[in-house]
Amino acid sequence: MAALIAYYGFFSLFPAILAFVTILGFLLEGNSFSSRDLADSVLAQLPIIGDQIQNSNSVGDPLTGSAIALGIGLGTSLWAGLGAMQAVQDAMNGVWDVERASPGCSYEFGGVGRVSAESAL
Repeated sequence: MAALIAYYGFFSLFPAILAFVTILGFLLEGNSFSSRDLADSVLAQLPIIGDQIQNSNSVGDPLTGSAIALGIGLGTSLWAGLGAMQAVQDAMNGVWDVERASPGCSYEFGGVGRVSAESAL
């Protein structure tokens, strides 16, 4: 169970970063001063997108947002987050010897609520 929780947690991290960078692209579009500050910050140290953030200022290709990337990032991150929450719930049910609830809408909506609450934090 721990491996499943780690898998879904790790899998939800990169789409969340994609959504975050896309939102930054929407917010910083046309603002070169803030874009330069961003390139010199900690975000430039991220493994995959750090080079793209640093090179966007030197090449003249500004960081922009994409609705498709935002949708894919948020959707995939939510899906993987739901898998992690389901794995955590199943693990806790096993620890406390609670019977698993029958799958249905209430079972899935509980996961959506937990993922939304943790995303807000």
